[in-house]
Amino acid sequence: MQPKDLDKIFHIQLIIARLGEKELMNWWNTDAAYKLGGAAFLQRLLGKTIAPLAAGEAVLEAARLKESSLISAMN
Repeated sequence: MQPKDLDKIFHIQLIIARLGEKELMNWWNTDAAYKLGGAAFLQRLLGKTIAPLAAGEAVLEAARLKESSLISAMN
């Protein structure tokens, strides 16, 4: 697997995680990457360089938690 492939996989994960936020598909109750929500707070708190990384980590964690709860609910 090439580094470009890993970049593509990570990019797709971030897109799906962002789509799941409450103002889009509402799969999980977060707004960490939404510019009028958590993203603005993270930018004030962490600065313009680190805030996008923190938002990305937050939405990926929200997606992971949702997936985990769905898997544990399966028979």
